[in-house]
Amino acid sequence: MKKIVHLASVAWLTAMGLSANAQVVTEVITDFNGFWRSSTTSPNVAKPNDNHHLLAFTVNGVRYATGVNDGLLTAQGLSFTQLPFQALTVNAFAAPPNGNTKVALGASVDGVPNGASVPPPANTPLAYLSDGVRGLNLGTGVANIPAGTIQLTYPTILPVAINDGIPDLLFTQIADPSGADTYQFTDASGNTIGNAVTISFTTTTPVGTWTADFYEASQNPMVLAPGFTRTDRALRLRTAEYADFGITPANAHLVSRLQITLSGNSDMSFIASAQAAFTPLPAVLHSFTAQQRGTTVRLQWKLSADDRFGYTQPEQSTDAVQFTAAGRVPAPAAQVTTAQQFDVEVPTTGKVFFRLRLVDKDGRHSFSRVLQITAAAGRSSLTVFPNPAQQTVQIKGLAPAGGTLRLYNTAGLLLKQWMLDSNTQNMTVTLDGLLPGMYLLVQEWRGGKSMCSVQKK
Repeated sequence: MKKIVHLASVAWLTAMGLSANAQVVTEVITDFNGFWRSSTTSPNVAKPNDNHHLLAFTVNGVRYATGVNDGLLTAQGLSFTQLPFQALTVNAFAAPPNGNTKVALGASVDGVPNGASVPPPANTPLAYLSDGVRGLNLGTGVANIPAGTIQLTYPTILPVAINDGIPDLLFTQIADPSGADTYQFTDASGNTIGNAVTISFTTTTPVGTWTADFYEASQNPMVLAPGFTRTDRALRLRTAEYADFGITPANAHLVSRLQITLSGNSDMSFIASAQAAFTPLPAVLHSFTAQQRGTTVRLQWKLSADDRFGYTQPEQSTDAVQFTAAGRVPAPAAQVTTAQQFDVEVPTTGKVFFRLRLVDKDGRHSFSRVLQITAAAGRSSLTVFPNPAQQTVQIKGLAPAGGTLRLYNTAGLLLKQWMLDSNTQNMTVTLDGLLPGMYLLVQEWRGGKSMCSVQKK
């Protein structure tokens, strides 16, 4: 299995006449089991087998903290330079996963330390390239990403970040390096800005070893690849600077994308960029959850945003590949961390996937991680008769869980409410006093909800 490095790579060093070892990451610190530190000269004998996030890395003798948990580094008595990093979002592969493409997960990420989980992990390869805090989860990734060219939207580069001797890109290689990939920055039309750089990890010294399961990404649901349960793989990381790609203060403003031509043997955990090196999106997503509530799924998230942020667009999918917009939530009024939510109607049964698209006022966007919900069968489904009705309607299909039955108008205003007990499965309600039009009946009980519309003549 070949692994690709996230964030940029290394071969460019040789191409630019620089030392092939000048930008090799020589130490990493993660939050595995609370605190895990390993280096090229003193590899940690403990092998991470679960989700764990990159807290810091050392290159050229300088330790940089990624912003995941700088307080933990301080508590350990470590010195560091603050340099927040964020994984770049990979929105699509050049081709669908093939028989060689694997989702790489720490052996305990799926909840089963030795073997496959039931149900198996979500078949959402793209999501594993930017999951976790700041997207810097070293416990997940994709091996043997399909060959071809992919393009990653890249933020506006700040000229002051060029030629400052500080890493701008971070690449990861999490399996068996083989082959080489080509990286280049382009403008919106695909024209190369600066020069392309070819990167290979075959001679990079590992910084540590992890224990992983490899699932077949070409199968849905995924299955463990034969012979790839609890296998040990080396972790390799490298950094790069914009100058290595021929980016200068004169052409930086032209950069729109990071284009990567993959060999088919690339093994990535993530590709990350230093936030100090570019103008970030004006919103930071702190959390994102999905909870089934009867016939709907409630999406909840917390974000911080400034006045350049436009809106959040919840999106849903049945295959984790093609997503459609489910709605739009305006930017919070206050420029503080704000909790927001959105309810999405879902099918009676089957898997449904959700993500958030964060969009600023200039149209730039980023995505959250992908969440999966398996809609439960056997939920209550309300029906009313007659419909349309003049005075009263018969309601059938009330859930034997009691709760409340409410009647709303199309503006969401509560008009009537009835308390139900567990014996009420059918009832008659009156529409007296209501104007002709459409209304919504909603039964809510602990852990569930069902609804239907009714029209008054």
